[in-house]
Amino acid sequence: MFLTVYVDDIIIAKIPNDIEEVILQLADWFKLKDLGRVRHLLGMEVNYMPGRMVCLSQTAYIERLADKFGLQSARSVRSPQFHHEKPTKIETELTKINDPALPYKEIVGSLQYLVACTRPDLAHVVRNLGRYMSAYSIENYRAAQRVVRYALATKNMGLVYRVNSESVVMDAFCDADHQSCPETSRSVTGYLLRLHGNTWMWKSHGQRRVTEDTCSSELVACCECTKMVVWARELVLELGFSGQELQVPIHCDNQSAIAVVACNGNTSRVRHMAKHARFINEYIQAKELDLVYVQSAENLADIFTKALGPAEFERQRSRLNVEDVPSTWAKVAASAREHAVVKDVEMEEA
Repeated sequence: MFLTVYVDDIIIAKIPNDIEEVILQLADWFKLKDLGRVRHLLGMEVNYMPGRMVCLSQTAYIERLADKFGLQSARSVRSPQFHHEKPTKIETELTKINDPALPYKEIVGSLQYLVACTRPDLAHVVRNLGRYMSAYSIENYRAAQRVVRYALATKNMGLVYRVNSESVVMDAFCDADHQSCPETSRSVTGYLLRLHGNTWMWKSHGQRRVTEDTCSSELVACCECTKMVVWARELVLELGFSGQELQVPIHCDNQSAIAVVACNGNTSRVRHMAKHARFINEYIQAKELDLVYVQSAENLADIFTKALGPAEFERQRSRLNVEDVPSTWAKVAASAREHAVVKDVEMEEA
């Protein structure tokens, strides 16, 4: 049985009879209200098709967001950023920043919640917007408005979790964009964890130190991803998932970084990164994870580190299982009905 608690909202996952028993036990101690199967939770819409999939979306939240900032009728865009858009330097001229008439912090904070819940496709752009929280300009505000326009155009999209019998219980992808910060020359880390092929955890964040080369920035990204994989692996074991005695593959698109880890950091060119390589290698030797090469075009973490063109962005977005929920729901429901009809025919023939 799984029971999650967020302040006074509780979700119970188990067979119906067991759920009823738990509710009765809780009612002996607390005043509660049984709302039945979860439909809405923390600003998310939850659509559940037993035995097939769960969909999480925030259509109403996005509509309220667009209405709040006067963008409900704004022109739609296919992607939240321009292709190859690079971070700009933080404005320092006092007359051009922090206009109180621009609700920049409010709009970025609202977008951050969207990223945290159901929209990993916005992680990179919203992280970049967060850089300007203490010194935002009109250009930064317009960039934030573009993200809201994109979110509104794709308001029905959300995360789709399908029942999947893949043998790989958990896998991960990591990537880095070398020295992309114009002020500090620090790189950006992005990583993704999947559970049975479904998007589970994601992150886009700036690295804490400057790295001299691409290999080093990729090593830092691999190291950050490794930390999350180690924790997540223990969690799925605790929750009773089977099959995690196998190594968790972490996919990286930098062969130099993989080679440095393989030699345990014993190379003069990047010996200053040896501790990162040895940290990763320790878990590889323990058979808990493995570092696997993947071509850049197939690296699912690429969307967390750089601005992609509309076509590539949409391709990567779909691979994160961010889909149009009503459309996906209709297709799966039609397939289920067709499968049921075929099964009935087979039974009659038998």
